[in-house]
Amino acid sequence: MSATITLGSPVQCRDTSGGMPFLRPRVSGVVLDPSASRVDYLVVHRGFIGGQDQCVPSTDLQDATPEGVTLRISLDELKAMPALEVKVPGQSFAQRSIPENFFLLDKGTPISDETGRQLGHFYGVVIGPEHRVEQILLDLPDHPGIRAEAIIACSESGIEVREMAQPVEQSAPAPSPGPTVVRDPVCDMEVDPATALRAEYYGTTYYFCSMACKQAFEADPKTYIAKERTV
Repeated sequence: MSATITLGSPVQCRDTSGGMPFLRPRVSGVVLDPSASRVDYLVVHRGFIGGQDQCVPSTDLQDATPEGVTLRISLDELKAMPALEVKVPGQSFAQRSIPENFFLLDKGTPISDETGRQLGHFYGVVIGPEHRVEQILLDLPDHPGIRAEAIIACSESGIEVREMAQPVEQSAPAPSPGPTVVRDPVCDMEVDPATALRAEYYGTTYYFCSMACKQAFEADPKTYIAKERTV
């Protein structure tokens, strides 16, 4: 049976229930093996402002749908998981806890076809038995995903797929260029709409610099929309 892991989806531990969804841990990335054929870790972000990314082995995954991920471990066990990056004592750099040659895919990972045309950004993955990658998902509304066999190359710098996998038909009109920068309604930071997180509210798209700002907006959109109109 397939499982769908989407970036930003809330995480449920075996001993947690209820509560405000935007305060729950969230999936911020997935870690693939060197062959890009299997998901070995989930990266789970804890904390509303700042916070920390924990590396959770995929063996602790119980279920995953576009609406959320369920883990077999408790919340305390999640907190005890290795952080994705840990500052080395006495040094100016951080050390990653995932195995060497494994790589992280997050919302900033671009997806392009073999002609170099950018199709979108990584949004999630559909996995099957033994957590094998069946599809990669793009941050495009209603896009069905790209089958694993269409992947030509995969790394943290980007995913390349066969040209036939492009989501827009050749006959479709080219979209009009959007704004080069927009303002995050929560913190007022300027962000690039091509790579920023986004949320729809009554037909209008709003863009955010971080998951914390997006979650704050979704919890009380009217407050931030009213603030935006008074600026």
